[in-house]
Amino acid sequence: MNPLTLWVVLCIFAAVFLYEGYRGYRQTFPSPEDYFLGGRSLGVVAGFFTVMATLFSSFTYLGLPAAHYTQGVAYYALAGNQVLMGLIFYIVGTRLWILGRRGGFLNITDLLAARYESHWVSLVMAVVAVMAIVPYLGAQIRGGGVALSGLSGGAIPFWAGVAYIALIAMIYTMVGGFKSVVRTDVIQGSLMYIGIWLAAIVITQKVGGGFAGVIHKVQETSPAHLSLPGGLNAWTYPLAFSIITMFALGNFTFPQMNQRVMAARSMQTIKWTGTAIAIGGMVLSVPIVFIGLAGFLHYGAGGVKPADMVFPLLTGQFLPWPLAMLVLVGIVAAILSTADSILLSITSIIVKDIWVRYFNPHVDDARITAVSRLMVAVVLISSILVVIYGPPSILALLINVAWPTMFQTFPALIGGLFWQRATKYGAIASIVVGEAVLFSLTMKWWVIPVKGITPAIWGGLFGLAVFILVSLCTKPVSAKTLLTFFGYLDHTKKRAA
Repeated sequence: MNPLTLWVVLCIFAAVFLYEGYRGYRQTFPSPEDYFLGGRSLGVVAGFFTVMATLFSSFTYLGLPAAHYTQGVAYYALAGNQVLMGLIFYIVGTRLWILGRRGGFLNITDLLAARYESHWVSLVMAVVAVMAIVPYLGAQIRGGGVALSGLSGGAIPFWAGVAYIALIAMIYTMVGGFKSVVRTDVIQGSLMYIGIWLAAIVITQKVGGGFAGVIHKVQETSPAHLSLPGGLNAWTYPLAFSIITMFALGNFTFPQMNQRVMAARSMQTIKWTGTAIAIGGMVLSVPIVFIGLAGFLHYGAGGVKPADMVFPLLTGQFLPWPLAMLVLVGIVAAILSTADSILLSITSIIVKDIWVRYFNPHVDDARITAVSRLMVAVVLISSILVVIYGPPSILALLINVAWPTMFQTFPALIGGLFWQRATKYGAIASIVVGEAVLFSLTMKWWVIPVKGITPAIWGGLFGLAVFILVSLCTKPVSAKTLLTFFGYLDHTKKRAA
C-alpha cells in the first residue's frame, strides 16, 4: 500500500474528526455536566453507535482476528458476553440512569461516594479505574501503531502510528468533550460495521471461495479450528465461562460505559441500547471469525507473528486499495472511538473525584472544565508509557490487566445499586480483597487447583463473599441516604399499583 496514499487518507480522516471536535466545542457549555455528559441529551441512535464504538476497539481488528486465527471458531463464544452485557445494560443501566438524574452525578465513583456515604469508596474506585484504564488506553494506542505499520508494509513506522492516534484523540477530546466524542463515534461505528463486513466478504472469497468454502477447507485442514476447545486446545468450558463472565460484567464497571448510561436522554434510550448491544455485538463478531479462519488457511499455523498482524496482512494482500483504505479508516476509527471515550471518562474521575473532592472543593465549573482539558493530555502521556513498557500483545493487555482489574469492583457497584444493607466497609474490603487475590494468583504466589477458571473470577468470588460478610457485620448507611437511593422504588411500585 502506497505510504503517500495512506497519509493522504489519514490526513483527510483527521481533518474530518478535528472538524467534528470543533463543532462539539461550539455546542458545549463551560460546565462539567456538558463537557463530560453532553448535557444528558444522548439519543437512541447516537447511544447505540457510541456504545458499540466504545466496546469494539483495536481488539476487534487485531486481537479478535488473531484469536480466531490461532484458536478457530471456539473464540466466537466470547460474543456471548455481548448478550449478557446487553441484559446488564438494560437492567442495571435503567437504575443507574434514574439515580444519576436524581442526584446530578457525573460518573460512577461520584455516585458511589454518595451511596456509601464515604469519600474513601470513591478514592479506592478511582485508583482501581486508573490502574485498569491506563493500560486499556495503552492497548488502543499500541493497536494504532501495529495496524498502520502493518497496512503500510512498514513504510509508516510503529511510532508514527502511535503518535497519529494519540494526537488526534487528544485534540478533539480536549476541545469538544462528550459531544465531540459522540459525534465522531457515530461516524466511526458506521465505518466499523461496513468496513469489516466488506473485508470479510472479499477476503473469504479470494482465500476459500466464500464463507462456506472457508469452513469446508478448514474442516479438511484442521477440524479442531471448528470446535471446542479450539486449535490450541485452550478454549475449555471453564475458560469460556470465565472470559465471558469477566468481559460482560467487567464491561459495565468501566467508567466509559457508566458515562453513556448517565448521559442518556431517557430511560427508553437505555432499554433500546441494551437490546441493540446484544444483537449488534453478535452481528459484528461473525465476519471477524471468518477473517481469522481465512488467515489460518492462507498463512498456516504460526505463519503470522505476532498473530495480531493477521488482519492487516490479509488487508494489504487481498483487498483492492479503495476497500483497503476503508478498512484502514475503520481500524483507526475503532481505535479512536475507544480511546476518546476512555480519555474522557478517566479524566472526569481524576478531576472530579480526586482534584475537586480532596484539593479544591470550592472551584467553579469553568475552572473544572479547563483543568479537565489539560488532564486529557496527562492521561494520554501516561498511557504511552504502557505502549513502551507494557505487554506486546493487545489481547494480553486486555485480558491480563484491564478487565480483571476493573472486574473486582463489580460487587461494590451492583451491591450499592441493589442491596440496601451494603456498607462502605463491605465495598472497600471487597475491592481490596478481590485485587489482592487477583494479583497473588496472577503472580502464582498460590494456586487454586481448579483448571480453567481465571484469577479474575476467583478474585471476584472472594470479593463478593467479603462484601456480603463485612456489610452484614457493619453499620449501614443512614435512612436519608437509603431513601435517596431506594425510595424511588416504593414510589414506582405505588404508581404501578
